[in-house]
Amino acid sequence: MRLQTFSPFLFCFYSYVFIANFAKADNNSQNRGVTDYHVGVVLDMDSDIGKVGWNCIQIAFSDFYSANSDYRTKLFLHLRDSRGDNVQAAFA
Repeated sequence: MRLQTFSPFLFCFYSYVFIANFAKADNNSQNRGVTDYHVGVVLDMDSDIGKVGWNCIQIAFSDFYSANSDYRTKLFLHLRDSRGDNVQAAFA
């Protein structure tokens, strides 16, 4: 049984949670303008886990902004297909 030590999906999820909390704290400051955050997502789109992960991220993204329409921050997700090599895709 192979133990996977790095999960791209969990990394992206935790990154999203961190940025969402940071954006909420920034929203409470004096700056009331819209702030854009660009987030890179590296997934293996040839695998079922990558496809399901991307769908889950998009659903969570949509649900978050539906429930929090007053947020002055906007996340832009940039998908990069790792094609099985996460390290190489992250450096590209």
